[in-house]
Amino acid sequence: MSSPPSHGPLLHGATAINPLRPAARERIFGFDVSLYDELILLIFSWLDAQDLCAAQQVNKNWARLSQDQQLWKALYMRTHGRERLRGSRGLSSSAGDDERSSDAELESRSLRPRRRRTRNDKDWRWMFRVSSNWRSGRCAVDVVPLDAHLESESELPTSALLDAADPDQAHIILADGLAISGSSRPSLNPAVTISAQRDGVTATYHLYSSCATSDTTYSYVTALTVDQGRGQTTSPEDHILRIVVFYSNCAFAIFSIPVSDPSSYVEVATWQPHGPAPMSATSHAAYHHPLLVGLADDFTLSIYGVRDSEPSIERLQTLKSFTSFPPSSMVLSSLPRADKQMYKLVLSYAVPIYPSHWSLGVTDLTILRRDADCVVEHARSVKASSSRLPNTPAIPRASPSPLKRRISAPVVPVNVEEVAAAYSEADNAELQRAREQMTLEREQWARKVARVVATETDGRWVVLAGEQDGASLQVYRLSSRLVFVRNLFGHRSVVTALAVADGRCVSLGRGGEVWAWDLESGTGVEVDGPPECQNETFGDDGKPAPLPTITFDERRILCRSGNEVQIRRFDL
Repeated sequence: MSSPPSHGPLLHGATAINPLRPAARERIFGFDVSLYDELILLIFSWLDAQDLCAAQQVNKNWARLSQDQQLWKALYMRTHGRERLRGSRGLSSSAGDDERSSDAELESRSLRPRRRRTRNDKDWRWMFRVSSNWRSGRCAVDVVPLDAHLESESELPTSALLDAADPDQAHIILADGLAISGSSRPSLNPAVTISAQRDGVTATYHLYSSCATSDTTYSYVTALTVDQGRGQTTSPEDHILRIVVFYSNCAFAIFSIPVSDPSSYVEVATWQPHGPAPMSATSHAAYHHPLLVGLADDFTLSIYGVRDSEPSIERLQTLKSFTSFPPSSMVLSSLPRADKQMYKLVLSYAVPIYPSHWSLGVTDLTILRRDADCVVEHARSVKASSSRLPNTPAIPRASPSPLKRRISAPVVPVNVEEVAAAYSEADNAELQRAREQMTLEREQWARKVARVVATETDGRWVVLAGEQDGASLQVYRLSSRLVFVRNLFGHRSVVTALAVADGRCVSLGRGGEVWAWDLESGTGVEVDGPPECQNETFGDDGKPAPLPTITFDERRILCRSGNEVQIRRFDL
């Protein structure tokens, strides 16, 4: 009997069996059996996220290949264009800075968010899901009432000590999965609350400081900040978080908090004012170890140095401004050099414009720290009114007309039509320049507001919100000057709170709506939220309602609205 005809070389995974058997024929020409995994991954690389999720439902082999990390990494980079999640606090200089860079070059380089040391086994599929939820506004919302300790009426002083016109304000920061908050309600023993998720259960811890505890004097939290100079370790369980808490008695304390067990916190150092001269309470702070900067309500900027050898705090320098007004915000960044420590402080604030309007101002300071000395090496202030609109081409001045050029030339026959056309072209250019200048001044004047609600900055972008119904957010880019970029429209009511970090802005409206904005592209989306959520100006008892507060990190948005905290999670 003759052997069966040859069918050529066998494909990968095929065996020499009888081609007349139907089951065997299916195995020979099957997609999974006939191709290498590398070829299947190459085909999958042309699919988008939705198709990859659909391919995961076909069989076990496709489910295994469709979850390949390199596949999702390429898709993440192609869609979002960066190797990390957005929203991290803290800035550092651009890559490639070394001791050979001059101060002018280092000054001109734009700042970018500092990349923390993370694990090598990134879950790119999870990162793609979180970033996609940010872009679409899809999230899970949890409403949590404020901690009972912060709302306790038993510790409040008598009504004579309370100012009824000053509503309560909560200070909230997010760091390494912990939510840290402090209230501005007076107390004999003000506490800072730490909330952490442990196996699906929210655990609450309280921090107390010796510099704010008293039997007769009431105090409260005025500002919170986290150390941006200590990167995350290889294991998050071994990470130690440092925060600074400022109190109304002008004192502050530095706490060291283990992320795995916040109850084992340690009060590292405290600082209290000395001398008879009164000080204003610190309302904003930035910490980049060993440098600590605090901004008081009267725009007094205090620079402190923190020593590790013998835990102590020393005030190095004090600056004062008489032309800056709240609301304000600031961010502290590091400029590493071989022979010295350099820092850049960017401060945004409101500036008055005659006769009764307000605009945006920014000051950046280059701080040099060497041993125990601290010197402000460079200071620069810019105003929004002096900026130029983007994409507005500078119209070159018209060249002299042919008639003017021929005045000193030998007499030649002149074409009257050419001369008239040259004059007409010059006049049109002058008219166009006048129109452009008028448009520029009109739009600059339109950007002035009657009252500034909030100003926020991350070192590269500055956002201003004015108190007007349906008003937009004004976005500026900070480089060598403050340049107006665009207006952001979307809110149905007045914006009451802002937060900016890593080129992303989150805003809270009086109607309770929350918007997430991409400052680079100018796009935004309204984030999902609880129904019938509204920020009331006055509470049920007629007293002013607590001021709204909003903050965010890579995967969460926390905002205080009334007497509750709303947590929006994007890691669905």
